Amino acid sequence: PSHLAAKAGHAAVISAFHTTNTHLGRHNIPGDTPLHDAASSGHVGATEALIKAEVYLDGQNNAYDTALHRAASGEEISVTQALMEAGANLDEQNEQGRTPLHCAATLNNVEQIRILLEAGANPYKKDNEGHTPLEIALSQRDPIKEICSLLSLFMLTDSLINQLENEAVKAALREVRAGNKDINTPLFEDEQTIAHMVASEGHARLLEVLHEVGAEMRVQDEKGNTPLH
Repeated sequence: PSHLAAKAGHAAVISAFHTTNTHLGRHNIPGDTPLHDAASSGHVGATEALIKAEVYLDGQNNAYDTALHRAASGEEISVTQALMEAGANLDEQNEQGRTPLHCAATLNNVEQIRILLEAGANPYKKDNEGHTPLEIALSQRDPIKEICSLLSLFMLTDSLINQLENEAVKAALREVRAGNKDINTPLFEDEQTIAHMVASEGHARLLEVLHEVGAEMRVQDEKGNTPLH
């Protein structure tokens, strides 16, 4: 009954179950809890009632999805917000190694991505195939510029960019972050890219981030040098 109430969004019924000590954390055959059902169905009232009943927020089903994975895969951002505000783990990984942010990126859901990132979700997390949420977004048939720019924004932080000495490269990186420049476009007449210049200044961490956001490490300048050589 608690699963049906959660799936149908009956918050009052859930509250009544709580007062009668009905177990609200019970798993069904696929391993879902009522919180999974409420989140999957986009019912914020039922989700909040379950949170108030102090159910375990990070319970995983048979696919190791949490309720936040389910919420991030849906359209109702208020459910995601409620779970995050209650303290749900932003970076829990399912059996594919994917976090809620990966799930939102898979479905091109820009608002889910935005609120997850703003809450502190880790954009560097990799799934079992080694893909970050940005790489998932870029792999879509028609990558959405706003999503790719948003994920890049949270990966290419000002603290990383400001480590550089070359002002032209700093400016170019900010243009990349804003979605106005291709990261692999040569900056200078010698065919050096942003990655070449970052490598020449010895910023290993920033170079790693550039690779994560799509910088080509095998591209050659006019002398045949790659960023790694």
